[in-house]
Amino acid sequence: MNRRHFTALLMTALMEACQLHRQAPSDPRFIVALIDQSETMKDFQDQQMDDLMKIMSSLNGGDTLQVYPVTENPLSTQEPISMKLDPYNPNRFNPVTYRGYTERDLTNQAQAALAQVKATIFDQELTADTAIIDSLELAARAFRSAAGRDAHHRQLVLLSDGWEDQRGRIRFPREKLTAKRIAHLLDQLKAEKRLADLTGVEVWIAGARIHRNSPREFEDGVEAFWLAAFERMGAKACAERFAPSLREFPANPKLVQLLADNGQQLTTVSSTEGQK
Repeated sequence: MNRRHFTALLMTALMEACQLHRQAPSDPRFIVALIDQSETMKDFQDQQMDDLMKIMSSLNGGDTLQVYPVTENPLSTQEPISMKLDPYNPNRFNPVTYRGYTERDLTNQAQAALAQVKATIFDQELTADTAIIDSLELAARAFRSAAGRDAHHRQLVLLSDGWEDQRGRIRFPREKLTAKRIAHLLDQLKAEKRLADLTGVEVWIAGARIHRNSPREFEDGVEAFWLAAFERMGAKACAERFAPSLREFPANPKLVQLLADNGQQLTTVSSTEGQK
């Protein structure tokens, strides 16, 4: 597929996305995506990238997306990978010109952000520890930023298996996550002031139960822990949004596929140039 043909198809998909998912300009979303960069997710990076493209394809005018890695020390992350689409401004646009502008802007920003995610997250060394609890505090701070406070809808997507595993702290693979143990761990986190404030935030976990050989009892415990934890944090979480891949999210499948196809083309071109 040549670039001109790709661009034409992408514009068509984006117009359909606008018709299907367009929000009112005064109804912006602030989305934080956390990408688990630990060793337990090394075989699932393609799935994480697919889910990230679903998130990007859902963006509308006025929306903001910030992407952070989940590492052994997430609070040391310097700057997020960001996308922000301009809200509708009648002094600059009419509805038709605004739609065209937003379509082009989304395309350009998504391609640049995906390249940055690959270079700064997926191409980096995997971490041994998985500090999800600390990454949620990082997300909470993003939601308290000016852009986060101004958003009408705040959403958190955790691209992870949910296996908290931080040396010297909570280590799920060494735990038996019974209801009693979960309550004790959450009481401990509260006493340490390590439960993030995610009041009103909608939560998705894409990567839950992704390990086919992981015992059902263990995965049930992981899910129960996070459902209880998010409830204490004031977030809106439900079991239906805990899945191996991103579900119940307003993605546009045609746009996702076109972003994926273009990403494969760019990777092919890069590899060919590197061999010259």
